[in-house]
Amino acid sequence: MPKYLVLLLLCFCGVAVCAQPKKPAKGKRYRYDAYPMVSPHDDCVFNSKYTLGERLKRYPFNEAVTILAVSYHNFNGGQPNQEIRVDSLGKIIPTPQIDTLKYGLWIKQGALDGTSIVELVKLSKAQIRSLTNLIYNTDFRVKGNNGVDPGYNCFAPRNALLFFDKNGKIFDYIQICFACQNYESKSGRINLGTECYQKMDLAKKWFINQGVQFGTIKRDDE
Repeated sequence: MPKYLVLLLLCFCGVAVCAQPKKPAKGKRYRYDAYPMVSPHDDCVFNSKYTLGERLKRYPFNEAVTILAVSYHNFNGGQPNQEIRVDSLGKIIPTPQIDTLKYGLWIKQGALDGTSIVELVKLSKAQIRSLTNLIYNTDFRVKGNNGVDPGYNCFAPRNALLFFDKNGKIFDYIQICFACQNYESKSGRINLGTECYQKMDLAKKWFINQGVQFGTIKRDDE
């Protein structure tokens, strides 16, 4: 066989071998992460940065005379519609079968409508101390380029903190949806502090420790 044919054949074989995909090393697996893993830097850790006096000088605690932790019905739990009768003018005729329970947090002119309330706890000084510790003294393990979980794209709150002024009126409140990992406040000035990774779980445990089970352990359909 001519030498140039031998050389040509060797070159062709070499290219074919190089073109074959490489197999992963034995025992090594490749995976694709759709979402980045949570960094340990984002974990919640407790610190004693702020004293109780410093924490109580912050809004809304500096204006609150009384603070309530509450739970309330958010919807009818998927129950079928009650029997409703309508008169000739289209108005609903009240019947014993109509569900009169309100859903959601009802506050009018600073007064709480307790119709939808399931549980209500007036916070003691010790409970306020632990709440402010959770908000102000629970921070990222390591600060800098921390990721923040935005929660789910829903909001069906069943728990809230209500802040009363010296006249017994609710001047602000924060509603919390543990199922959706979100919260909102009336003024936009109240939050749960640094949004480290376990903050919502810690807030849920705080409510449970105060005796509030609805919205944390139990829901409308349970």
